[in-house]
Amino acid sequence: MRVADAGRQAKAAKDFRTCFQEGLLEGTAPTLPAWNGQGEDPLERLLEPAASEDPFVRYGDAVCLRCSSGRCIDVERSKVSARWFEGGDWQTFIVCPASSSAGFSGAVRDGDVIRLLAHSGVSLGISMGGKVLCRPRSSINCELTVLLKENPGCRRQLRHKDEVHLQCRNSGRVLDVEGSRVAARFQDFGEWQSLSIERKLPPDACSKGLNEASAPEIVLEEAARSLKRTSAVAELALPSPLRTRLAGAQARLTAV
Repeated sequence: MRVADAGRQAKAAKDFRTCFQEGLLEGTAPTLPAWNGQGEDPLERLLEPAASEDPFVRYGDAVCLRCSSGRCIDVERSKVSARWFEGGDWQTFIVCPASSSAGFSGAVRDGDVIRLLAHSGVSLGISMGGKVLCRPRSSINCELTVLLKENPGCRRQLRHKDEVHLQCRNSGRVLDVEGSRVAARFQDFGEWQSLSIERKLPPDACSKGLNEASAPEIVLEEAARSLKRTSAVAELALPSPLRTRLAGAQARLTAV
């Protein structure tokens, strides 16, 4: 479907409903693919082909955590909230192995102990009182056990958009979201504690493949070194989205 009059494209961008009612659009409207409600929605493959072809979550991947209301957990300075539906930089976490983990593989599995590194270079953690913060303090526990909502303890590899619970390794409290507030008040595994782990795809992932495009092993190596430091956690340099896009564009120009 496109705008019949090219001179009215600006109006279409501002008010699609008005343009539709006035008959300014031509062509056939797209239809949603049929789905019986079982298995993977075919719409997911159309919207995110790279995630459908390679759905597994690995250490070094960038992810968002979406709660039952549809909002994503975000980090602003040291404050952790769930205010917006978009998955931008503030909502991005790098999945890292816990500092106490030994012999981990590249795959993130149910029951693994992980750390979630925010864009600020500090890991998301839980205080003894149940507050969720991104602050480099010894009183903040950053080691979280990731458990699948369905069939926890099965040790299955995590997939894109799996529903999980994040449980503090020390206190047993589970991360929960009520409105925009993020805390860890209870040892329950209910809807407030349910989070969808969504792997973020770089702009060029569809054409190059996720691992090649984002180089998660490089990010993970740098993140692991940072987690071992106690005084310079905030100095971690992660590749920005702009740098990732420029690197992808440069690679495509070089290949031409």
